[in-house]
This record gives sequence, structure tokens and C-alpha cells, in this order.
Amino acid sequence: MSDLTDKTLITEADVRGAIIGTTFRINETALVTPLAADLARERHIRLERMTAKSTAKLPLVPTIADMK
Repeated sequence: MSDLTDKTLITEADVRGAIIGTTFRINETALVTPLAADLARERHIRLERMTAKSTAKLPLVPTIADMK
């Protein structure tokens, strides 16, 4: 599984180097070029859209606000 949630545009170049059958996690607002979508279908690559909430990173150390 590859995480591309920081990208706003998914292109053919992003998909071309991927292993056949893999899954890309992409931002829910990311644009996917038609060529990238076609290539992903041909190579059985799944484009999984992630919401901003599901891609948010949790803090490693609790903050003061978390302790109240």
C-alpha cells in the first residue's frame, strides 16, 4: 500500500512505477488524470480515497489539552 495523500494530482508517472495489484491511498480531493485512471485499471491498482479525518496523524506525546 502506498500513501499519496499529500499529492493533489495523481498522474500516469505515479501509477507506472507501482507494483501490479497494489493500493494507493489518495486524498479525497486529489485529481486523477484520465491516463492515470486507465493505467490503474489495466494494472489492477486500487485508488482508495481517504478523508482528511482518516489521514490525520495522532500526536506521539499527549498535549496539555489532552490531559484536561
